[in-house]
Amino acid sequence: MAAETTENRSPTRLRAPGSKVPTAAALLLAAAIGVGQVSAYALNLVAAHRMGPALFGELASLLAILLVASVAALGIQAAGARRVVLLGPKERPRGSAAVLQDSIWAALIVAGITAALSPLLVRLLHLSGPIPVLLIAVALFPATIMGGQLGVTQGQESHGRLSAVYLMTGLGRAGGGIIGVFAVGTVVGACLGLALGLGLAVALGFLILAPLVKRPAIRMPKLRGDMLHASHSLFVLFVLTNVDVLLARHFLPAEQAGMYAAGAVVAKVAFWLPQFIGVIAYPRMADHRRGRTLLLAASAVATIGVLLTAIVALLPNLVVSFVGGSQYAGLSGQVWMFAAEGAAFSFTQFLLYSQLAENNRLAVLVLWAGTVALIGLVFVYHDSIAQIVSSVLAVSAVICLIGVIDMIVERRKLSEPTRIVGV
Repeated sequence: MAAETTENRSPTRLRAPGSKVPTAAALLLAAAIGVGQVSAYALNLVAAHRMGPALFGELASLLAILLVASVAALGIQAAGARRVVLLGPKERPRGSAAVLQDSIWAALIVAGITAALSPLLVRLLHLSGPIPVLLIAVALFPATIMGGQLGVTQGQESHGRLSAVYLMTGLGRAGGGIIGVFAVGTVVGACLGLALGLGLAVALGFLILAPLVKRPAIRMPKLRGDMLHASHSLFVLFVLTNVDVLLARHFLPAEQAGMYAAGAVVAKVAFWLPQFIGVIAYPRMADHRRGRTLLLAASAVATIGVLLTAIVALLPNLVVSFVGGSQYAGLSGQVWMFAAEGAAFSFTQFLLYSQLAENNRLAVLVLWAGTVALIGLVFVYHDSIAQIVSSVLAVSAVICLIGVIDMIVERRKLSEPTRIVGV
């Protein structure tokens, strides 16, 4: 994850919207993201308890597809936020319109590709039929557009509206899924609820963003290229952090795959818990505020991960009981490894965003190498839950170490009197 960049900085880089994030805004954003995350975990918990290991394992694999395909939305958000924050104040509303315009085209592409791959996914993941995958494809259309909405509010550092869009996204997705699980009790019902909930959320999002957007959109050269690069980088990260659930579904019996999926919920808690830190820090890492922001934010993400892993290691039975109930009791011995894996990947995600803020095109190579190594290890060691999760933990720890070394090198460069930026 080299710290060098691949493009010149805009002069507006020195005119950041603000040098300080109000505490109230940070707390509001943390609460909104937290509600969305808790809602997502609630969907997993409700499905795990109500559907049982076999059906929940199938739903978990579909949710993993949704999560991996949603990286297009995250890439749009990252690229859009970076380009908007580097614009002058008068140009940001029309630049925001350009981001939203491109997000709609991207949404059509993502949904179409997912639908086209449905026969392959059904066979690979041993699903009951193509309908659930097609419903996930439908859900990806509004989910991708919401990436543009989040990028606009994040880039303009409008924390109140950013919090509202995060809240709508989380509640729409999880709320719809939970209603589907309770009302129908099937995988199809859960996926239908997801699609409807996200559709309602994106409609509300456009209302929230209205004061920040002005048409006609300005021309933003290389915006789509930036979106593609960010989406590619985040796609590799999310394959890396979710492929174990798919591999467990492929190699393990249905009951064990369902137990692994429950353990993966713990990993996702550790992975997403510090997200609000990166969301606040990201625009600040794209301009002159980068140096101090990088150090403070990285320290906060690491601290949260270590504390959460320690809590899970001390209270494994309580955690497993909360996640899935007594039928998942056999997971207690390995649950701390899921937490540690998620914490390491969370730190890796933060470092990746720090490189996206600099438009570094090389960091993705480390993630590709890690993904290949993880898949290779699991293909060799896959006879039990413990073998798979230990392989993932080993790979995540190595990638995290590489990221720490890179951050130290960058800090030394930032402390030099002058800094040469690559063209």
